[in-house]
Amino acid sequence: MSNYERHKGKIRKIDLNKISMMDYLVQFAPETERENLREKYNDNIYHMLYECSLVDDMPDKFIIVKDELYEIIESKRMDVEMDIYDADSNSDGTISFHVMYYNGGCGLTEAIEEAIENMKN
Repeated sequence: MSNYERHKGKIRKIDLNKISMMDYLVQFAPETERENLREKYNDNIYHMLYECSLVDDMPDKFIIVKDELYEIIESKRMDVEMDIYDADSNSDGTISFHVMYYNGGCGLTEAIEEAIENMKN
């Protein structure tokens, strides 16, 4: 059943050091399954990230915004009030976010993406 969700937390942009997002993310899967991930998802990083069952916490740990990879380092579920898509840059290079959304229309990663877009605009 869909309902409203509200989260507040912090994300950090991942410095990929000239490696691909796929190479970075497959390291979190069991070593014996890494090549299977590439084949199964045909190097489609978005599908792998959001549908991967081999790495159970991956969809809740990373998000992609405009071809940049971010790690969710803090997230707290809060009481519901109304739609919120808010993000702010911090001096340590992280981004604090505060989102609330109807989970029948989007998920946490989409809500954070919207908050980052709002911050950049």
